[in-house]
Amino acid sequence: RPKPPTMTVSAPQANTAVADTTAPVITLNNPANNTQNTSRSHVFRATISDATGITNATLYHNISGSWTANQTNSTINGNNSVNVSFSIARILPGRYLWNVRSCDNASTPNCGFQTLNFTFTVTNNIPDISALTTPDPIPFGNHTINISTNYTDSDADADQIQTRPEAD
Repeated sequence: RPKPPTMTVSAPQANTAVADTTAPVITLNNPANNTQNTSRSHVFRATISDATGITNATLYHNISGSWTANQTNSTINGNNSVNVSFSIARILPGRYLWNVRSCDNASTPNCGFQTLNFTFTVTNNIPDISALTTPDPIPFGNHTINISTNYTDSDADADQIQTRPEAD
């Protein structure tokens, strides 16, 4: 007697979505950690990657005295890996922290910073004053004072130079 045919019945498989719970990976590139120089202008650069794409990147720093967001780049929407840069001028001498925060394109966005804030120091960047004279003499008691100011500013952003004569 012939055997009846065998049938296999399987239950439908459910598609299981895996939720993205990981923030973008951020690498701070420039200025390097513990950089020290005299320039008052800096370009901050970072590389960001994430499997679901990146929606934005924001530069944070404490140049103003408080840790705060400074600039945001939102034109990178959807890219999985980007290089971002932010420019800041007229930074006074001091030691500062900086970092970049970024969010991904997951259905529930994940945001985060690079795990370590980087430090940079702007050292004395006062214009180099080489000579002082005035176009017109300044009467000072029984004397006359002539002052002229010649200076060089490597950042070319000095607004003004002030001189103040003092008597002994």
